[in-house]
Amino acid sequence: MLGVMYTPWWQVCAMWFSLLLAIFMLAAWIYRRKRPSILDFLTFISLIAIGIGLSIPSVARLPRAYYQEKDQFEWANIRASRKPESRQQAITALCEILKDKKNHKHTSIFAVSLSGLAEGKAKEALPTLNDLLKTLEDPYCRAQVESAIQVIQSEE
Repeated sequence: MLGVMYTPWWQVCAMWFSLLLAIFMLAAWIYRRKRPSILDFLTFISLIAIGIGLSIPSVARLPRAYYQEKDQFEWANIRASRKPESRQQAITALCEILKDKKNHKHTSIFAVSLSGLAEGKAKEALPTLNDLLKTLEDPYCRAQVESAIQVIQSEE
């Protein structure tokens, strides 16, 4: 149910450049047949670390949708609580986040909100999800909503 992350082109280029530079340094050490200095070794390690760091997506880059000063992640966590009033408030908040048309272009917002509803079998959200299904134009988002409806309606 998670949306696909988009990595900017400059970040991909920087990652590959740092990894290729590290490989080039390693090849130069092998060719020279000399033991590298501590500075060479630290540079090599830092280039590898930069390449790995740029290849791992950050959670902070995910777009967030807010309702009553809490984002979709907080509402999904509140929905998992045992208190019925908190659960109902979180279901309402996640439905409101889904209904907001400016959130339709962010698949990660859709994924987090829908998984929060689907994992909790929030049958209260079915009318909102059915209405949303009628108005959505994006086929990927429609498929996510249909999948969430099926999960909610399934009997365990």
